[in-house]
Amino acid sequence: FIAGAWIAASHRIVALEDKGKTVRLLVMDEDGRNVQEVSDLSVSKSAPSFHPWHGGREFVVVGAEESPGIWSVDTTSGEVTHLSDLLAEW
Repeated sequence: FIAGAWIAASHRIVALEDKGKTVRLLVMDEDGRNVQEVSDLSVSKSAPSFHPWHGGREFVVVGAEESPGIWSVDTTSGEVTHLSDLLAEW
């Protein structure tokens, strides 16, 4: 794994897994079971960033290779919601 975070409120783990040329964003139970791949995002290997949000029911992902932006990901369903684009000048 490249990076990971414990989301205490939902008892879930968010992790980035290096798959060579790609990075998979994963959400799983606290014991490592019920792994869900969040396939709608191509997360940057160089600066992955995710933060708990909405009391841990969701987390926010900042940045991506394909289209830089900000997304929220539901820790239970893995549903992805695009919140904002990031400008290249940032």
